Amino acid sequence: MLFTHRGMKCGMLICYDVEFPENVRRLALAGVDAVLVPTALPAGYSGTFIADHMIQTRAFENQVFVAYINHCGADERFTFAGSSRVAAPDGSLLASAPSHGDALMIVALNPADFHVSKTENTYLTDLRRPA
Repeated sequence: MLFTHRGMKCGMLICYDVEFPENVRRLALAGVDAVLVPTALPAGYSGTFIADHMIQTRAFENQVFVAYINHCGADERFTFAGSSRVAAPDGSLLASAPSHGDALMIVALNPADFHVSKTENTYLTDLRRPA
């Protein structure tokens, strides 16, 4: 799903989709500025790894913002990982929430702030596309 919000082109993935690099790459090649990912990832080693490493990597390798918004708390079946993140195109972490408890993150996203990163990181332009 693609849409424009306040001048930024956004793409949506859900949950597990962000864990496959080609999904974020497909949105980056479609010209999105930000990938938004609501999720309900259960707590555990893999959830911690995804939040702490994969989200920033997806942002960096595709030169997009990635907002990974994870459920926290527990229900009758799962305890959720929390640890929502917003990562920038240069791989930096713009905001993070704890693994437990609710959090409100307000982040101003400005693609122009990452012009240098997009100039130096040429993954998307160097990508060989099939003929």
